[in-house]
Amino acid sequence: MQGLLSPLAFHTNLFSARAKPCGDGLVFRLHYRVTFALLMACCLLVTATQYIGAPISCLSDDSLPQNVINTYCYIASTFTLPSSTALRHGWKAAQRRRVVPGSGPEERRYHNYYMWVPYMLFLQSVSFYLPHWIWKVAQTDKVRGILQGLNYVVVDDEQRRMKEALMVNYLVFHWGSHTAWAFKYVLCETLNLLNTVLQLVVTDSFLGGQFLGYGPRVVQYLRHGAEEDDDPMNQVFPRLTKCTFYRFGAGGSLERFDALCVLSINVVNDKIYLTVWFWYIVLIALGR
Repeated sequence: MQGLLSPLAFHTNLFSARAKPCGDGLVFRLHYRVTFALLMACCLLVTATQYIGAPISCLSDDSLPQNVINTYCYIASTFTLPSSTALRHGWKAAQRRRVVPGSGPEERRYHNYYMWVPYMLFLQSVSFYLPHWIWKVAQTDKVRGILQGLNYVVVDDEQRRMKEALMVNYLVFHWGSHTAWAFKYVLCETLNLLNTVLQLVVTDSFLGGQFLGYGPRVVQYLRHGAEEDDDPMNQVFPRLTKCTFYRFGAGGSLERFDALCVLSINVVNDKIYLTVWFWYIVLIALGR
């Protein structure tokens, strides 16, 4: 666990010249250091928001205890009505679209991801560290010894020139003898790229197929200043949702209670996943 959390240490520097021997490139380090730290920080942020604040707050019949309806709706998931904008954006939007809640068949879109966001972010952060772990196992002590000589700042120029000469001589006399090492490195770099694409697809499935085009939709919305009911952040991460609670009444009949829920946690989630979307695209572009 200590090795897994090492990228979060304050003394770790992406561009440090005094680090341990490093046998990987800048793009490689962006995966297991920056991306790992980014996703882990997002995981901690969402976790803190859930436990410090109130991730969900529901309004329903006075006969239902507030904590009961909040807990039930948070666990059982909530839903929105894509055909009705009144639940999400008010009566004005509903009038503009001539849509009235309760009229016509209900097309429900359930949102049950928010409880699993911290776990998802944690697992994804670990996935970005795995190629680096594989690469560390694949490296030999000989390779680490080669890199050791030039990885530290040498004040004496003469000593540095001697180390460089030794490095050149080694590479000349052992040219072609590290093909397996190079193959392992290329394989790990390929794993980084494939993992990024995989996490993009997995996140899209996790969010109900609304993540792949999330970034461009948000940018287009912000550029053109569209109506509030067209905000993609509100569509993927709604703040106002609905929940249905059932219980048995005094006569044994099943009673239905509708609750209107405010998902304050989605104010954090929409910003996190917008950042993650753009960062994944950057990683894919650099890894091609």
